[in-house]
Amino acid sequence: MRKVAVLLLLIALVACGGGGGDNPAAPQAKFEIISTEKLTTSFGRPSIMITVKNTGAATGYNAGCDAQALDSTGKIVDVGMAFFAGLGNIDVGRSASDEAVFFKLTSHTGYATVEYDCTWLTRN
Repeated sequence: MRKVAVLLLLIALVACGGGGGDNPAAPQAKFEIISTEKLTTSFGRPSIMITVKNTGAATGYNAGCDAQALDSTGKIVDVGMAFFAGLGNIDVGRSASDEAVFFKLTSHTGYATVEYDCTWLTRN
C-alpha cells in the first residue's frame, strides 16, 4: 500500500510540474562580471570588488560569486564570496557590486590567478 501511495505522489508531482526549476522557455536573468578590482580590507586581508550586470531578459535574485584564488599549479588556496544586492532583486540592465574577501591569504601576492563561479535565480 505504501509503495502505491508513493508512486501516485510521484505521478502527481510530475503531472503538476513538481520538483520545479526555471522554465527554460521563459525569459531568464543572466549575470556577467563587468569589472573586478583588487582591494585590501581595513583589517589587512586581500579582497576583490566584483561588479556584475544583469544582461538577461528577466529580474534575477540570490546572485552570488565565489572568487577562487589559485596558485601557479592551479590549486585553490582561498575562496572569497560576494553576494550582490543583499541577495535581493537585480532588474534587467542593472548592476550590483560586492567585495569577496580572502581570509586565509595575507596579500594579493599569495595567488597567481582568480576564477569566478557565479550563480543566481530568475524571478518569474
